[in-house]
Amino acid sequence: PAHQSAVSSRETYRAALDHAFTPNFMTYISYNTGYKSGLYNMSNPLNAYAKPEYVTAYEGGFKSELFDRHLRLNVAAYYNSFTNMQVKAAIFNVVLLQNAARATIKGVDFDFQAALPGHFMLIGGASYENGFYNSFPNSQVYDFLPNGSETTGVGSVTGHRTVQTPQWVYNLGLQYGLQNWNFSVNFSHTDQFYWDPQSIVVQPDYNLVNGQVKWLPSEHFDVTLWIKNALDSQYWNQGNPTGFGPTGYPAPPRTFGITGEWHRR
Repeated sequence: PAHQSAVSSRETYRAALDHAFTPNFMTYISYNTGYKSGLYNMSNPLNAYAKPEYVTAYEGGFKSELFDRHLRLNVAAYYNSFTNMQVKAAIFNVVLLQNAARATIKGVDFDFQAALPGHFMLIGGASYENGFYNSFPNSQVYDFLPNGSETTGVGSVTGHRTVQTPQWVYNLGLQYGLQNWNFSVNFSHTDQFYWDPQSIVVQPDYNLVNGQVKWLPSEHFDVTLWIKNALDSQYWNQGNPTGFGPTGYPAPPRTFGITGEWHRR
């Protein structure tokens, strides 16, 4: 019978420095290390062991409350350097875990909450992220033959974008609350990204709109009328390349309903 064994361990640590210039404005910088243990691909005991993943992360930004605390604004920039990043690869519908020797993901994001007149709250945020494989010479890849068929092999995807790394993600929402009524609606956008390190299976950009109205007639009972994916956007929860073309698991379409909850206090 096949037999493999491995032992791995790693200390992680964090250092941070912050300074409050005023009671409502604080800046910070941090240095962090992270570790994800190695593991075996259980679909086949002969498959290679996925090595532990290591990350060194730098972050800096500020947190603030402005305009007499009517606006909360947070901004952060980050730079993450990975060694042996664990990356999924689907080979003929079998998902394997492999290691990218080096990868970098960096970006900036912000979020805010703004209290508006008339019991309204505006919330939102955005992030810009760029990720790529600095060194990934031995990735599982698909080779496309002149006759239209496909075979699998090992090849370099160095320089390709890291999987599931859209450049732009942003959202904007509005909330309203008064006595025993709550209302909220939220819009979000996700840019195009790739599901695989070879950049074969692409998820086009998509927009989502979710909303709900909640009625609280008492402290023990509430009723919520809700809708998810109101635009009926088509996107995937997971995508993989295969010998028969891209496959994936579609996300739920537009769904709506009503929910009642009883709270025992």
